[in-house]
Amino acid sequence: MRILIGLFILMTSLGVQAQTVSSGLGSGNWNDPLSWTPNIVPVFNNTTSITILAGHTITVTAPVTIDQTIIQATGAVIINPGVTLSVNNGGSTDLLVNGPLTANGTLMISGGGNNVIIFNNASLANNGTITHTSGTFNLNGTTAVTGTPVSTSIFNVASSGGSTATSSINMTINGNLGGTGQFTSSATTTFAGTTLVTGGGNKTFNDVTITGSVSASTNVNLFVTGNFTNNGTLNFTSGRWTFSGAAKSISGSGPLTNFFNVTISGTIFNIIPLSVDGALTVSSSGNLTAFGLITGVGTITVNGILTANVGLDAQGALTVTSAGSSMTSSSVPFTVGGLLTVSGGGVLSANAGFDAAAGITVTGAGSSMTVSNAPFTVAGTLNTTASGTFTTNSSASGTISGNMAGTGVFTANGLVTFDSNTQFSGSGAKNFNNVIVSATGTLTSTGTVTLSIAGDLTNNGTINLTSGTLGFTGTSNNIQGTPVSTTFFNIAINNNAAITASIPFTALGTINITSSIPIGTLTTNSPFTVGGTLTVGGNLNSNAGFTANGAVTVTATTGSLQTATASFSVAGTLTINGFLTANAGFSTAGTVTVNNTGSLTANTSPFSIGGLFTVNGPVIANAGADLTLSGASNFAINTGGTFTSSVTVIFNGTTTLTGSAAANARNFTNLRVNSGQSLNGVEDFIVRGNIENNGGTINLTGGTVTFASNGSLSGTGLPTTTFNNFIINTGNTLNISTFPSLITITSDLTLNGNLNHTATNIISIGDDQLGTTGNLSSLGTIRFAEQLAHLQ
Repeated sequence: MRILIGLFILMTSLGVQAQTVSSGLGSGNWNDPLSWTPNIVPVFNNTTSITILAGHTITVTAPVTIDQTIIQATGAVIINPGVTLSVNNGGSTDLLVNGPLTANGTLMISGGGNNVIIFNNASLANNGTITHTSGTFNLNGTTAVTGTPVSTSIFNVASSGGSTATSSINMTINGNLGGTGQFTSSATTTFAGTTLVTGGGNKTFNDVTITGSVSASTNVNLFVTGNFTNNGTLNFTSGRWTFSGAAKSISGSGPLTNFFNVTISGTIFNIIPLSVDGALTVSSSGNLTAFGLITGVGTITVNGILTANVGLDAQGALTVTSAGSSMTSSSVPFTVGGLLTVSGGGVLSANAGFDAAAGITVTGAGSSMTVSNAPFTVAGTLNTTASGTFTTNSSASGTISGNMAGTGVFTANGLVTFDSNTQFSGSGAKNFNNVIVSATGTLTSTGTVTLSIAGDLTNNGTINLTSGTLGFTGTSNNIQGTPVSTTFFNIAINNNAAITASIPFTALGTINITSSIPIGTLTTNSPFTVGGTLTVGGNLNSNAGFTANGAVTVTATTGSLQTATASFSVAGTLTINGFLTANAGFSTAGTVTVNNTGSLTANTSPFSIGGLFTVNGPVIANAGADLTLSGASNFAINTGGTFTSSVTVIFNGTTTLTGSAAANARNFTNLRVNSGQSLNGVEDFIVRGNIENNGGTINLTGGTVTFASNGSLSGTGLPTTTFNNFIINTGNTLNISTFPSLITITSDLTLNGNLNHTATNIISIGDDQLGTTGNLSSLGTIRFAEQLAHLQ
């Protein structure tokens, strides 16, 4: 009887079309008419809608094709193993699931067109196969996709606003991914077709594999907690990818991996080349180790750790931002098109060089940038400020085309080349080893900059430092090159420095050669000029002469100034507390003081003094080193001072011989007074050669002149010549053969030697001491003021 009833119902169903069918008779099998009201087996072409009512479970035990089907909340559909449930494309929603759908067999959604599949707060358990080839798979509400599938292939996937759909199974998406709701997958998601990602909802994945092409049209947010494998094409021009997994990788063989914005908040190993056109951010919890090249026009911000093992090419800015953050490049140089900033205690280690096209800023306590082993270039301003430091090792050579500024510390232990216009500013120390200024390079300065060079300075261009101090610290280094011009402000030759300058230079300010032990040494093979003071606390070996427009001081004990074949000139005072050896003469417009710790030795060439000449230590003028005293000045030889001359002392001004030294400390060979000039004084001195008065005035109103060798007293013009005491030592002869005017000796003439007076002038003697051993021979007139006590 049941068979007959079933045949009747079947025949009835075949004769009725487009009905509304529901599981009104309770749970049952899909292909059993008794499971449905009316009693027909609903399929896509005999119904207008199919409804599985709440509390009813319908099991698909035979293949069936459906359309416009609703599974109500707590209603359920189960597809048996080996059975296929096909969803055809209809005119509206093809499958609306509010309750659980379990696919132990196959769920096939096809038929072309735009299939609309909606899961609302439902569950989809796939223990078999899901094949979705058209339309959109909408996972709305709190829908969960679970199971142990054979495969899950979805075309388009979307979620509505407020949705928190999840998937715990591997899923392949062949179409688009969109929606304003959130979607989270804890398994592997494969993008195998042409995928456009849209919508504002967050999409969170575990592992992601791309075998097709993925792009985005809006500012979507995608999160990856597992591995990311691109074997296809990724081309994002908007949106953000965030990688947060622990010990996960970005890898693949795809021809293009182009992100827009990327955030690394986990521990990620990047193995493939990446292009980031928006922003690459390594968060404070992020650690990105890149074995693939990172490129792009965007910015890179490192709040965590970035290790670039094959370099990066960032056309935007690169920032290492905070304490604990670091960037390290290993074997390949990196390029930064925007400003490179290390701040807040961040650390950047460039072990393979870099190119910073827009400059560098290192700022904040603990912030540092170190460069090792490879060349680097900086085109913009290199600014170290607020305790920031920039350091290179000896193997890192650099080219700087921009300015250098800031209050922090710059230390380059390798070669630095300046090839453009560079201005130094800021109070921070800037320490160099070897420096080259190229033919196109110009160095200028502003403010109280401090520069230090430990190696060679090669200037093939222009140095014009009008402020600050340049210190040299190397032990065997050079100032050299083929410069346009070389101008410094202050120069300091520091402890143990030994610098040789083979090019001319000017110091607008001061030159200070340290007197600290071990002392510094400056050797110049070309002339130089100092506009301010020159302090020689160490050694100055001037082989080509110099001009000092200010004061020159040779300091006590350690100071040594020695010239070779060219003279030097001093416009200010010359103070000698150490040792000065002038092998080529010198001239001064100001005063010269040789203190009791100092000495002056002049050899070979004349020297002249335009101001006061005070001798408190030894002064030796050897052969060829004639001394000219000009101006209105004193020539003071004091206790402890000695003056020994093998040449001629020329008085070319109004000079007064003073001082407290004994007579034997004042040793002259030849004295000459030029026309119109004068020698005055009341001090004793010794002459071992000639006295020549060429129309000037000798007015020695006190003291004694002692001739201690054979010599002469001569004159031209109409000289005025007055001595106080006059002694000719035993065994010596003084000749007066050419003297046109009166010679006056106001006190004693003591002849212990011989006076041979063959001139026709008059010698007037005030007292009568002729001595006991000498001889007087005169063809001229000798006038005695008193009766002779002794006459031999």
